[in-house]
Parts: sequence; structure tokens; C-alpha cells
Amino acid sequence: MSIVGKWFGFGRDERYDTGVRAFERGDFELAAESFDACMSHSADSTTRRLARFYLGQCHARLGHRALADGDAKEAAGQFRKALDLHPSYPDLHFHLGQAYGAMGQPAKQEAELRLALEINPMYAEALLQLGALQYAAGETNAGMDTIMRAVRMGQDVEADKYRAVAVAHQSGDSGQVLAMLAQLTVGASSAPEQQVQLGDRQVAGRQFLEASHAYEAALALVPQYADVRCKYGQTLLELDRVEEAAEQFRAALAINPKYADAHAFLGIALRRQGLNAEAKEAFNKALVCNPDHPIASIEATRL
Repeated sequence: MSIVGKWFGFGRDERYDTGVRAFERGDFELAAESFDACMSHSADSTTRRLARFYLGQCHARLGHRALADGDAKEAAGQFRKALDLHPSYPDLHFHLGQAYGAMGQPAKQEAELRLALEINPMYAEALLQLGALQYAAGETNAGMDTIMRAVRMGQDVEADKYRAVAVAHQSGDSGQVLAMLAQLTVGASSAPEQQVQLGDRQVAGRQFLEASHAYEAALALVPQYADVRCKYGQTLLELDRVEEAAEQFRAALAINPKYADAHAFLGIALRRQGLNAEAKEAFNKALVCNPDHPIASIEATRL
């Protein structure tokens, strides 16, 4: 999300400027403190809206860091704070669910997965995790049905492996199924996240070509991740590959039609192609999903 800062620049508010600079260098604790202070003291509503946007991103980044460090309790707290600010982001619910799972609270994990799926019914990874939880809880047939529903979406590159899980289920070997699911769900979440984190670091260093390659690698593993497609699209905008960027934002919206960021960045891509009417429609759709979206609120007014 660091690319967002280029639309607004500096000089709006000292606390906001400090927060953006801290965010860009990865000091999310200081960034969160600065954006929180900005929200409390800035007299400008647009600046407060921007600070709120960034503050949610700070808590999400801190949550991912804590999860990687094995501190699931801290991760859950950070993801909850991010959700207080951005309740309509399915990925935040998904990752809060991961934190609950690491804490040994499967009921809470299932609840978060179901919330993610309410927002984005095409969230295949959430369906896979939900199916694995159902299977582990003894709801073996329901769990396998959920897993195969995700596989039938045609977006999961591990489809053959999950079909092998179905064969093991049909043979009645539930122990083997659980072992296979544990390996698949852990492996499915680690490799693409490493690529995304690499891309995020490269974006912070304004290495947009390298970042685009990292996001491409992540999408080869998890093509159903709308947020990765949106990040990839942002790097394509930076590389002036505007039509390709628009394709990625549309692909993200095909996965999650309520994804405000994807609507907003699609609007940017359309505006850069001179399609102002279509751009304004995209910005307005973003505002329907998130009335406080910082890019859409400003760009819609400009048009």
C-alpha cells in the first residue's frame, strides 16, 4: 500500500508526514503512533481519512510480523485493530483466523473464515482452510465438500493434490487426510506470502519492476488472491503498463466485487487512458464499498 502515498504527497500534517516516512522504511510502530496522533489532532478531514487508511495498514503489517515470529496473541490483537478500521477487508479476517488457529482456538478461526467468505465468496484459500477445520472436527464429509468446492473454482494450482486428498477420504483413511491437509495448508500460505513480502519491500525501495516479478511469482501460486492482483496492478501503473494494470484490477474485482482498493485503482488506470466517465464510475463504486476510501474520495471530486 505504500504506493498510495504518491497521490497525496507531504506537507499536509507533520504527524502524517512522519507516519508516511516511517511506513515507507518499515517502522510500523512509529508509523502507527504518528497516524493515530494525526487522526486525533488534524483539523483536515481528508488528512484524517488518509491517516486512518494507513493506520489500518500498519496494524496489518504488525500482525503479519507477529504471526511470522510465532506470537499469535500479538498477531490477533493487531489484526483486530486493523479490522476495527477496515472491517470489509476479507484478508484481515482470514489472517486473524490464522492467528486464532495458531492459538488453538478453531471455533474463532472458523468464525473469521466465514466472515471472510461473506465478504468474498470466491476466497478459495478461506474455503480450503474452512474445509480442513471441518474435517479435523469430525465433519469429514462436509469438510471434503467444502474443500472440493474451492478446487472446482479452478483457481488453485494444488488441485491435483487436493484430489489426492479426496481419494484418501474415499478410502476411509482420515488420518492420512488430516496429515495431507496440514501439509498443504501450511505450504500454501508460506511460499506466496514470502513473495508478497519481497514485493512489498521492493515497492518501498521504488524497485517497481522487481516488485512486479515478485507479485507475479506469488500469483503463480495463489491466482485467487485479489489483494496480490491489486498490488501487482499498482506496480504495473508505476511501470506505465496501464492497460495491463487495468486487467489486474478487473481480475481482482472478479474475485471480490466489493474490493474498494481495486475499484479505486481501476479508476486511476481508466483516467490515465482518458476514460473519465468510466473512471468516475469506478471511483463511485469504491466509495460504495468504503465511503472513506482516500483515493476514491479525492479522485471522484476531481472528475
